[in-house]
Amino acid sequence: MGILLFYFINNNPLEKYIKIDTEFLKRIYPDRKSLDNAIINYKSDMKEIRDNERDIWTRTTDGFVIKCLNTSLNGRNIFHISEGEMEDLIISLRKESGASYRKIASVTHESYEFVRRTLWRSLRLVFDFKYI
Repeated sequence: MGILLFYFINNNPLEKYIKIDTEFLKRIYPDRKSLDNAIINYKSDMKEIRDNERDIWTRTTDGFVIKCLNTSLNGRNIFHISEGEMEDLIISLRKESGASYRKIASVTHESYEFVRRTLWRSLRLVFDFKYI
């Protein structure tokens, strides 16, 4: 939370004593409204864990993610789809399987950074759409 103060408060008096790089925040949250939206729309798994009387998160298996991948591809070869289709596939895998960025990157043969950027961009589009 403290780093957010450095990013969103203009003329922060602590800036002359503490140097903090906030570039990653600027990429993820270009303005205060996008950060507020991310906080408001954040869904924690804690309620689901408590409801299921579990004290740990269940992991999404590779087999389940691959099954979702094959269903989405509908017999097509993953290496023959366009970049736009790959982005749609990544978003679909995240929604259907709840797999981690690393797992999605692994099964799609894409870089972690590409998966992360695609999913953040999709979230940003959702937040921006709500305010149109």
